[in-house]
Amino acid sequence: ERLPQAIGLDAVSRNIAQSIGPAFAGAIIAAINPGAVFALNAISFVGIVVVMQTNKSVDKNVIDRVAINEVIKNGIKHVVGTRLLRNLALRLAIMLGVTSVLTSVLPIVAKQSLGVASSGYGLLSGALGIGSVTVVWVLPRIRAKYGIESITIFSAGIWSASTAVLASTTSMLVAFFALLVCGACTMAMLNTIFSAFMMQLPNELRGRGSSLAMMMVWLGIAIGTFVWGATTSIVGVGDALVIAATTNFGLAIVNRFALRITIFY
Repeated sequence: ERLPQAIGLDAVSRNIAQSIGPAFAGAIIAAINPGAVFALNAISFVGIVVVMQTNKSVDKNVIDRVAINEVIKNGIKHVVGTRLLRNLALRLAIMLGVTSVLTSVLPIVAKQSLGVASSGYGLLSGALGIGSVTVVWVLPRIRAKYGIESITIFSAGIWSASTAVLASTTSMLVAFFALLVCGACTMAMLNTIFSAFMMQLPNELRGRGSSLAMMMVWLGIAIGTFVWGATTSIVGVGDALVIAATTNFGLAIVNRFALRITIFY
């Protein structure tokens, strides 16, 4: 029963880093130059390498390659062959594909619509992370009162409305709060669907299943980033955001019937 909270805690750590990182990078770029950010990023990996080299608790046993391939194949077969898991995985990819519009076009929004520099972009990006982190603490109480479909549709509607506001505003303050709400709604949808996916997996397949779920997440982001980048180059950033807002809410309603989720927390 604590699995959703554990997944949310993992998301908190990542989003804290994602909210602080862009703002910190923007400050460094403003104070020094872009090269300093890349140099600092490269140096940070030295610590990771040192920890990995000095960690003696890591199991160094080599597993047979054929066994690994068989294990992966069994995990894929189970997810593909189970309708509920398949629906949840597809909804993860679709949802992240649509909501990836924000990270895809946010630099353009910052420069063209809001007229801010790198430090302003860092604040906008940080707003997404802050919203994501904040909502994790109230999600358990929300899940105790409402079902998965109610949470996802409500979050999709609020996300779409906030994205439409972002598309029309030229105010940095309004954009910041719109992105704050968007970050919270994205996390609510992601955490709800991902947790439901994990809870349906048998214990022996949970590790492989989580890897497949993350693969669908990144597949959706990769495709969505390409699509929204191409769309923005054709219709402009404002119209692209409006299209994304409409698409997200429309797909949330369609998926409720086409990719039905029939479980409760």
